[in-house]
Amino acid sequence: MIPRGSQPACLYGLAKVHKKGNQVRPVLSTPWSAYHKVAVCVAEWLLLFLECKVNSPTKTVCDKLKTVTLEADAIMISFDMSSLYTNVPVMEAILLCTNKLYNMPADQRPPVD
Repeated sequence: MIPRGSQPACLYGLAKVHKKGNQVRPVLSTPWSAYHKVAVCVAEWLLLFLECKVNSPTKTVCDKLKTVTLEADAIMISFDMSSLYTNVPVMEAILLCTNKLYNMPADQRPPVD
């Protein structure tokens, strides 16, 4: 995965038209950057884990939640999507992902040393 013909990532603002005021969501576009191929590869590896498959339509998530039965002492947590991704601890996320990948059976592990 040697980067060739790479460009710097592009940072731009996306207006939150569904919110009051002039809020702008920062977006970092990385296609054609030096990190794009690595990101695509790691994303494919992480799809091996059920908990990493979060790209689901709302209806699919709602249908699955209808079949979930919670214990009497269970606690349900809801996240505010306006600030969730900006508060993800990066090093902790990297450690969790690498632990998942390297604790896989050897024959299923991605080809990375």
